[in-house]
Amino acid sequence: MGAMARTTTGRRDLDLAEVLRALGDPTRLEIVCLLSDRVSRTTSEVAETIGLPASTCSYHLKQLRSAGVTACHIDGKNRYPILRIDELDVAFPGLVGLLVAEDRKPASDGEPAPA
Repeated sequence: MGAMARTTTGRRDLDLAEVLRALGDPTRLEIVCLLSDRVSRTTSEVAETIGLPASTCSYHLKQLRSAGVTACHIDGKNRYPILRIDELDVAFPGLVGLLVAEDRKPASDGEPAPA
């Protein structure tokens, strides 16, 4: 990381209503699930992985950052969105785990997923 590297967040404190509003969009939820593995990816790599145009992905990342769900590490011309897992876990224990759980989707036969 170069001398120009810095990390920004959209806000310092986390508000449950703002976080849930940001996470209520399926695309943003997909981005959060992707970022939950803590692998460093540029904004372009996130867009490519999710299958979104860069401008659409940037919009969704901005919404997540504004709600405090993510931060953005900037290194030169590259931007690396970072899920604020630790801060979210302190403010809302278990939320990230519920969001990224494999079994959170309903079973395909119409039966609810096991708890």
